[in-house]
Amino acid sequence: MPRAARLLLLLHVAAAALPPPAPSPQPGNPTPSQNADRGVLRRQDAAVPPWLLRGADPETVRALPLDPGAARRGLQSSSDACDYVSVSGSTYQSGRHGLYEATGTCSSAPSYECLDCSSSGQKIWLNDAWVIGSAGCGSGSGGIFSPSDPDGDLAAISSTWEEWTGSAIVSNSDIAVTCYSYCKKIPGTTAKYRCFDCADASDLASVGDGQCDAANNVSPCWDGGDCCETTCIDGDTHTCGSYDCKDPDAPPVPDPYYPDAAWYLEAIRAPEAWAAGYDGSGVQILINDDGVDNTHPDLAKLDLANSCGVYAPCAKARGPDAGVIDSHGTNCAAIAAADSNSACGVGVAPGAGIASCVQSFSNCDPAASEDSLTHNYNVNDISSNS
Repeated sequence: MPRAARLLLLLHVAAAALPPPAPSPQPGNPTPSQNADRGVLRRQDAAVPPWLLRGADPETVRALPLDPGAARRGLQSSSDACDYVSVSGSTYQSGRHGLYEATGTCSSAPSYECLDCSSSGQKIWLNDAWVIGSAGCGSGSGGIFSPSDPDGDLAAISSTWEEWTGSAIVSNSDIAVTCYSYCKKIPGTTAKYRCFDCADASDLASVGDGQCDAANNVSPCWDGGDCCETTCIDGDTHTCGSYDCKDPDAPPVPDPYYPDAAWYLEAIRAPEAWAAGYDGSGVQILINDDGVDNTHPDLAKLDLANSCGVYAPCAKARGPDAGVIDSHGTNCAAIAAADSNSACGVGVAPGAGIASCVQSFSNCDPAASEDSLTHNYNVNDISSNS
C-alpha cells in the first residue's frame, strides 16, 4: 500500500476512535440542565428566576418574570439588592422581593426602612421577628411571619407560616418562601442582615449569601458561595468584594453578543477549552487580508510593531462602492481572537495576539510586500490568509 494511502487510513481510524462532541443545542429546543446535579430544575428555552420556591410547581416557577440582572444568583450589588431576596405565594403579597432593615416597632406592626430599593416596585420587608409585609405601621399593613421561630433563626423552615392582614393573623400554609442563607454586609451599607437559612433544606432551593466559602453548597441547596468572581477580602467572614457570583447557566463570557456566536463556538467546544485554561494566550496570529481595524475595542490589542507597514483597512477610491471600507480582514481577526472584554463579541482564542499585513487584493496602495506571509515569523506564530 502506498505511503499516502496508509496515512489516510490511519487518520480515518484515529478519527473514528474519537468520542463524538456533545450535541450543540439548537434554537428553540430545550436542553438538559447543567444544574441537574444540584437538584435545581432549569431549562434553556424558558427563563427561570434565580430563586426556586419551596412547594411551588417548577412549571409555575418557570413562568415567573425574570427581573433585570437576575440571570446571576447571589447578592450582586447594592443597586440590585431588590432582585435577590424573594417571597411568593402569599395571597396578600405575591411576587414581591427586596431586602429591608427594621428600625423599630409599633403597637400593631413593625416599622421598616428600605435598603437601596428606592427605585424598585417589588419589595419585601423584614424585621428582627422575621415579619415580611407590604408596608410600615398602620392599619393597612400586611405581612407574613413564623410565630414558631421568634428568635429569627429559621433553622428549620416549615409550613407554619401565618399572614397579617392588617387587622388579624390568618393561617396560610400555602405561602411559598424562598430558601436563603445568612447574608453578609450589603455593599453601600453598614449593617448586616440575615436571610432564610437553607442548611437543612430538602426541597428545591436556590440560595445567594454573597460568601466565598462552601457553606450551603449541598444539593439541592446552592448559594453560589464557591463561584465568586472576585477574591475574598475578609478571611473571617469570607465576604466577596463585589458579590458578583456566576450562575452555572450564565454565558461563559460577559460579552453581550456572545449568544449570537454561541452556535459555532459551542460546536467546536471553545468554552470547554477556555474552562481548561486554553484561550490562545502566548500565541500571536498574523492576519494577511485587507486590513484589521484596531480602533474597535475587541481588536485594540493589534501588535503594530510586528504588523506590516500597511495594516489598516482602506476605502475604495472609485466605482459604485467608492468610500466603502474593507472589512473582511477585521471580521477574520475578530472570529479568531476578538478580546473578551464585555464590549462586543468574543473570538475563538480571545487571549491570542493579533498582527496585520494588508495584501495586494485590497484597496490599499501600496500593499504589503511578497514576504508578508512570513513577516516577523519569530513573533507571529500563525499566518492566516482566509
